[in-house]
This record gives sequence, structure tokens and C-alpha cells, in this order.
Amino acid sequence: MKPTEVMETPRVLGVDDWAWCKGQKYGTILVDLEQRRVVDLLSDRSADSLTHWLQTHPGVEIISRDRAPAYIEGASRGAPEAIQVADRWHLLVNLREALERFLDRNRECLRAAATLPDEEPVPDPSSLPEVQNREIQPVVSVKRKSTLLTAEK
Repeated sequence: MKPTEVMETPRVLGVDDWAWCKGQKYGTILVDLEQRRVVDLLSDRSADSLTHWLQTHPGVEIISRDRAPAYIEGASRGAPEAIQVADRWHLLVNLREALERFLDRNRECLRAAATLPDEEPVPDPSSLPEVQNREIQPVVSVKRKSTLLTAEK
């Protein structure tokens, strides 16, 4: 996109943070998810900045964002009619973090469940009773069996 080119307001907007200087200063990146193009870069990741951008660019119908409170508030104030959704990446990250917390909290229970009790040894196959060989009849469906019975008559 050329600097003088005016971009239409996207219908589906992606909102996420990005680092100006990792660990120190962050901004907000706005992406047209249908065109797969960066729309704008905001200098911070505040609710006010996102609210202002959305109010000056009406028409966003869907906002895909992470669960940051500032983005929830900014999207709600700036485009209250827009549907807010979480993207796949953030859903998977949130799921992984929740699973890690669950496993950490239940570490001892999981360890106990994974341990086999010593008093129940695995049986020796030679001590098991022999299974008699029997002729196995083929399985015939009910419909096929009724057809066979009427054909025999």
C-alpha cells in the first residue's frame, strides 16, 4: 500500500499487540483479515486508542482479538455492534495454559494414578485356563437371514 492510498474500513478486523521494544514498549496492530493486510499500527495497547480508531473507522462487523481487557473494552466502546471473537491462535494458547495449570494442580493425583500397585502382579499366561476351540458361525444380518429363510421355503 502506498502512503497516500486510502484503505477502506475492514469488515473483519484483527486486533493484537506487537512489540516496539520487546518487554518494554508495545503497540496494537490492526489487520484486515479478509484482505490479509495490515490496516494500521497504534502507538500503544490501550482501550482508548482502539476505541478512537474504531469510532473514526465505522463499519467493522467482526473483531478478532485476544482476551486482553483493554481490547475487550476498546472494541465494546468503539464498535458496540461488532461481534467479538477469539482467534484460533489465542484459543489454543489459552487452552494450553489452562491445561498446564490443571496438570500442575493435580500432579500428585496423576502420578498416583499412573503407578501400578505392587500387590497385583501380571498373571503368567501359562496359568490361564485354556480356551476351547469352537467352530465360529458367520454373522448374518437380520435382513439377509430373513431373505435366506424365505428363499429356503
